[in-house]
Amino acid sequence: MRAMARFRNRLVHLYWDVDDELVYEYLQTSLGDFDRFAAAVAEAAG
Repeated sequence: MRAMARFRNRLVHLYWDVDDELVYEYLQTSLGDFDRFAAAVAEAAG
């Protein structure tokens, strides 16, 4: 999930330097990070 967090930080803080092709690639290949995050939250909630 660290890679997605770094990507989020780039989008928020360096939005003028974002590669549209990289955004598209992440949207196609890295959405599993959301599933892992949701599972971690559910586990922590008990």
